[in-house]
Amino acid sequence: MSLHWKLIAAVSLFSLMMAAPVRASLVISSRPTQGVECASGVCTATERNAVLNVTDLTSFLAESGLSVESGRLAKNIVVAARLRLASTNMLTLYAARSILVDSPVYFDALGGLSLKFSANRDNGDLQFRSNGQVTFGNTSAPLTINGKRYVLVDNLAALKDGINSNLSGYFALANDYDASADGVYSSSPIPRFRGTLEGLGHKLSNLSINDQTRGAAVGLIGVQADGFVRDIALANVDIVGGVAGMGGAITGKNEGTIVNSFASGTVTLLKSAYAGGLVGLNFNTVDNCHADVLTT
Repeated sequence: MSLHWKLIAAVSLFSLMMAAPVRASLVISSRPTQGVECASGVCTATERNAVLNVTDLTSFLAESGLSVESGRLAKNIVVAARLRLASTNMLTLYAARSILVDSPVYFDALGGLSLKFSANRDNGDLQFRSNGQVTFGNTSAPLTINGKRYVLVDNLAALKDGINSNLSGYFALANDYDASADGVYSSSPIPRFRGTLEGLGHKLSNLSINDQTRGAAVGLIGVQADGFVRDIALANVDIVGGVAGMGGAITGKNEGTIVNSFASGTVTLLKSAYAGGLVGLNFNTVDNCHADVLTT
């Protein structure tokens, strides 16, 4: 790893460790419901620090679609308890500022999820912290984030096909995926991308690519021409590139934005090349990310 990328990794990890606890939040937890008013399919915080009991939430959702809203007082929503949802109804989490997922959320049926939060990352964000992730048992379930409908995929082949047919689309990982059975890719699974890939806190493991074509951009995404990649971990990658190439776990060449992501493994390129943990050659934004990648 170059000194530049070591510094990015160190600063990002330090920021994650030192982040102040979120205050003024509606917390979904195992504690009794407090400071929340529920009526007509909407549960809204009526206090700065409010609690919605996870069993109460599940019961409400079984009856009808449910919108959980932070309101102007609580501002944030924190998922602090494991949710396993078998309802076919829609769950909406609507935060004036941020949505913070600290525990696993499972959708076993065709019930969908809508997430709404501040799109201004200085004032709000979507973050998957600790063991937080959102998993869908059925890729036909609806997912919308800030009004955009996402295509759910549960394996790398489906992600590759979806993106290659719509380079500017919105895609999300429905689950963790182990790419060991895919074998060694001879080129980047996704040659070029300018849309949004939302990892939902999931991990894509054991991606192996060997593309020694001179000057090739090598990674999960060869060239991220625009758009966003976020909330994803690339674990134990094994990436090999050629002379004058560009190689990184997420992308060989980044002209877009990568946030809240992590990578581990090895990236090896031949001479006169650019190798990095997350990105080989970066021209835009890498924020709140870190890497534990051996680069040579």
